[in-house]
Amino acid sequence: MVAFGGACALAYQAQAFPAGKLAPHRAIYEMTLEEARSASGITGIDGRMVFEFTGSACDGYSLNMRMVTQMTDSQGQTNLTDLRSSTWEQGDGKKFRFQSAQYLNEKLGDVTMGRAVRAAPQEAVKVKLSQPARRSSISQAAFSFRHSTASP
Repeated sequence: MVAFGGACALAYQAQAFPAGKLAPHRAIYEMTLEEARSASGITGIDGRMVFEFTGSACDGYSLNMRMVTQMTDSQGQTNLTDLRSSTWEQGDGKKFRFQSAQYLNEKLGDVTMGRAVRAAPQEAVKVKLSQPARRSSISQAAFSFRHSTASP
């Protein structure tokens, strides 16, 4: 089990927002392994996760996340994992860009980059991955911020 000891650092002064509005903020979580079964071969995990949300309906919304963990196994070997993710969504929910990268022991591994577009409310979302290169479309999709502010 990984314990999250979180300190939420607000980047902006907190204020009440009407329903459907999102407040810019930054959250930082310190993580440490509380306990592990001996059969797992893991003796320790420590790390930090940072989320940062900014934006407005005019400028669009950005979400950046980074999580770095160091895991130690029963032989004393350590692995450093660094996950990075960044997204931007147009304020009206019609365009979305995303990028994620995974590093293991400071070596770049998987990278995903792309964009998505919904030209009209009833149209499918068209997704174009620039890395790895691929295209697809999804009929019933809402981008993350549009989904978060949608009325039930």
